[in-house]
Amino acid sequence: MTTSHTQPPRIGQLASGARDAITDVAGVTVGSVTLADDGVQTGVTVIRAHAQDAFRHKVPAGVVVINGFGKSVGLMQLEELGQLETPIALTNTFSVGALAQAQIAQCVRDNPETGRTLPTVNPLVLECNDGYLNDIQRMAVTAQHYEQALRCAGEVVEQGSVGAGRGMSSFQYKGGIGSASRRVGLADGTNYTVGALVLSNFGVRANLLWGGEPLGQRLATGDAPVQRAEKGSIIMVLATDAPLDARQLHRLAWRAGAGWRALARCSATAVATSRSRSRRPTPCRIFPTRPCRALPWCTRPCSTGFSRPPPTAWSRPSSMRSGTPARSLGVMATTVRRCATCSRPWAHEPFLSSPMKILISVDIEGVAGVYHQEQVRAGNVEYERARRLMAAEANAAIAGAFDAGATEVYVNDSHGGFRNMPPDLLDARAQAIQGKPRYLGMVAGVELGLNGLCCIGYHSRAQGRGILAHTINSFAFSRVSMNGVELGEAGIYGALAGAYGVPVIAASGDNVFISENRGLFPHAEFVQTKRATGLTSGISLSPEQSCAAIKAGVARAVAQASSAQLPPFVIQGPITVDLVTQSPMLADLFCQWPTLERVDGLAVRFTAPEIESAVRMLNCLSAMSSMLK
Repeated sequence: MTTSHTQPPRIGQLASGARDAITDVAGVTVGSVTLADDGVQTGVTVIRAHAQDAFRHKVPAGVVVINGFGKSVGLMQLEELGQLETPIALTNTFSVGALAQAQIAQCVRDNPETGRTLPTVNPLVLECNDGYLNDIQRMAVTAQHYEQALRCAGEVVEQGSVGAGRGMSSFQYKGGIGSASRRVGLADGTNYTVGALVLSNFGVRANLLWGGEPLGQRLATGDAPVQRAEKGSIIMVLATDAPLDARQLHRLAWRAGAGWRALARCSATAVATSRSRSRRPTPCRIFPTRPCRALPWCTRPCSTGFSRPPPTAWSRPSSMRSGTPARSLGVMATTVRRCATCSRPWAHEPFLSSPMKILISVDIEGVAGVYHQEQVRAGNVEYERARRLMAAEANAAIAGAFDAGATEVYVNDSHGGFRNMPPDLLDARAQAIQGKPRYLGMVAGVELGLNGLCCIGYHSRAQGRGILAHTINSFAFSRVSMNGVELGEAGIYGALAGAYGVPVIAASGDNVFISENRGLFPHAEFVQTKRATGLTSGISLSPEQSCAAIKAGVARAVAQASSAQLPPFVIQGPITVDLVTQSPMLADLFCQWPTLERVDGLAVRFTAPEIESAVRMLNCLSAMSSMLK
């Protein structure tokens, strides 16, 4: 008797990566822990986009649920914000909660202020039901198994009946974990990698196709398993190093499942129901009593009728290739882009389809080499030198922004009379915002529809231990608090930028300034240019070192902002402002405003409907204080 072996057909024409696995995308690693004991046949598989803290170094992602239902955790926020905050965990249906808690606990250990001064974390756990082979009620998967999978994550992907795939079945054969990759070459010679990993748990034998051939029917024998109803599911995870934003990744995820040609070769069929969303008009969520400003990050319809169109991803095809309905089919795509020089998990290029507009707000007290009041007040030689150092740091930030792919850069002169930097010394590619009065002060320009704010040369708040510490007006204000939180200029104007949907993505100054503001802007890139030893003394980088550090920091920040939608810092209204003045006479003067309440000899209080009104009131009080000089 002779036996013939048929080489399995190759799917597709593109070349595979070196490992023919999802880990061919640089930085991606996979780890699995398998539980096989008596009735327990299950496990956990973890996919890491990169080796750094996923909460602080987010990567863009898109998600699609084709049809049916599932018990996964984290998909709603992922669909809304388009970024990963944890590794991707795969397991069985009843172990989702345990792994979600493990992800939260890990994030809190690595970032102790998570959920306090930092935002909460979005755990991401996907599941298939392995109850056919596994005693799912024993809930054997624990947080320790998740941590073990993270520790063993590497470039070699275990496949088959391992990890989350241990108890899965497909086409009435053993199912599990599978992975592959393809290399894509563009006409300009650029090459990218797309990798896939699946957790397969669906299908009946009669429907099994391989390369278009009816393999299931050929393998059918008299002892074939009893035919059972199709009610399985499949999870497909894609990764790529191509520079795609969250919306483009959403489209890629759709094509993994909705194109169906790859799955049709093994007869995975499903029906997708229409998920077109209908939303009734609502007022602007920032200024409910004002017309909508059509901010670039706001997609909600407005009762005033002035709103941005909803993203195209809200309208989905009403039908797919028909067949036996699957329980659920989830597809996720993420892009991992890495800097060639520092290996950080983002690249120095913007979204291919969107402009990148950056505002650089430049103060002088936080500039390297600036220590004394004479350096920050016009009319003396020391100031003339300092204003050139200020312009040099502004130019470093401009260069970093453009190097990282910014298409437009605005520079806001944010010290004193807002006309310090000589325009002829500024990088000609940037547009300068100078002079006063102006309603938005240190962040004038955020109304132009920007992607990020960089605060360069900033200082710590009044009564702090930083160099030249003050808040808005050193003569008038001793402390400024909003809704019980004491803020400096970065916090106040960062919140004003946040009201326009613009996040603070980078900042530079002394060590005290950074320690005060890191909790307010956890995703920002901070550059320390000097260390304070007193109000008018410290240890500083040289101007050349400071400019080089600022350029690199801003480049990293803009690259991060181009690859993930960062959340802005927002103070919800109404806002109670508690202001401690420098003298009782100033408190007497300020209380000429009928809306101000006298709290004690130095303190006054007022309430504003939102942050812009609060800032404008503070600037009016600052101007009033000049009457007593």
